[in-house]
Amino acid sequence: MKKPPRPRRSQKSQIEIRKQNLYDLVALRDDIIRTLCDDDLLLQIAEKSYIHQNGFVKIVYETLEESVCRLHIYPFGAKADLNIHDHRWSFSSVTICGSLPMSLYEIDVNGSTEILHTYSKTENGGHEIQSRSSCEAIRTDLIQVPPLQGYYMPYDIFHRIEAVEELTITYVETYPAVSDTCHLVNIEDRSGEGSIQPEPLTVGATRQALAQIALKIQELV
Repeated sequence: MKKPPRPRRSQKSQIEIRKQNLYDLVALRDDIIRTLCDDDLLLQIAEKSYIHQNGFVKIVYETLEESVCRLHIYPFGAKADLNIHDHRWSFSSVTICGSLPMSLYEIDVNGSTEILHTYSKTENGGHEIQSRSSCEAIRTDLIQVPPLQGYYMPYDIFHRIEAVEELTITYVETYPAVSDTCHLVNIEDRSGEGSIQPEPLTVGATRQALAQIALKIQELV
């Protein structure tokens, strides 16, 4: 894998919100309904899914070739992302219900108000965060992604999901990683290693979450 690029500017034109095809979500709804009848498959999904530390439910639904399909449920009150960040991989996202608020940033490596870190996975399944330099994160845009709208996020765009103001559900497809590391920006030095794995969801909680998603898709029809 190649090394991550030097942090660069995030321009408004690099994130284009587009209307999505309802029939794709209807197909997802139908697939979820079939999954709800398969206890073995529900168990497999539950073992990979969990509640994120920011308060949203992350359902790791399936892997298609090298892409991972996830469903995120943000309840009212889910916290904003702790860090401004980019990713090791690019992804696409579609909003099923609610509205996803997201800030875009440019990173000035000559600034001094925040700290730029690298984030990498470790062999034991944990992660390592290392501070690299001072910087300044400058917000260039705040976008809202409403239902049936979506966007493509290149791996090297710095962004942050803000606190949602209503129940929001998104379908996210992540593509193969293009780097071993990504970046985090925070006012605090977050250097260190971590190996705590989130508690997986129960089959019952997974079933309930998927049923809620299928219902919200049905409301769009």
